[in-house]
Amino acid sequence: MATRNGESDTQRSVTSTPVQYALRYARLGWPVFPCVEGGKRPASEHGFKDATLDESAISSMWRDNPRANIGVPSGAQFWVLDVDAKSGGLESLRDMENQYGELPATLYAKTPSGGMHFFFAPRPDIANTASKIAPGIATRGHGGYVCVEGSLVEGNPYSFTDFDPLFDELPELATAPVWLLNKVIAERPQLAA
Repeated sequence: MATRNGESDTQRSVTSTPVQYALRYARLGWPVFPCVEGGKRPASEHGFKDATLDESAISSMWRDNPRANIGVPSGAQFWVLDVDAKSGGLESLRDMENQYGELPATLYAKTPSGGMHFFFAPRPDIANTASKIAPGIATRGHGGYVCVEGSLVEGNPYSFTDFDPLFDELPELATAPVWLLNKVIAERPQLAA
């Protein structure tokens, strides 16, 4: 069983609540909003637009939904390369890295379905895509969001690797490699005139 700071993942899930995680993310500078318990759909009226750093508002949102998952809008603080294991994303990522080079070391999380979220330094030209770069590879940029550690889907957790959000400071996020940016930006949806 993986441990961080001498505490097992099981111990932490028993002693830490979603609101504790949500408040800690806000203190780290990531605005948060609630998602439905056990799922990724927003639980607030305006979804990621309800994200806030205000601790009293966060406490109130989670008082109404104590087991709500934690959503963080992408775009301003980071963008995410979302690798979906169920749709062939792990194979697609391996193929891209074999062809272009490995991704740089950056913050990443394991997702409940066995995939990965790679967090990169924010860029204004990164939008949301779904399997347009390669099968099982999506992006979450401006106008999107991701669930983060402290959240469960079908009983399985999101879990950062080498970062404990309850105790650690946010690590520096890497800039995505040029080859990946070229793929992401080339597949960006065209904005209406």
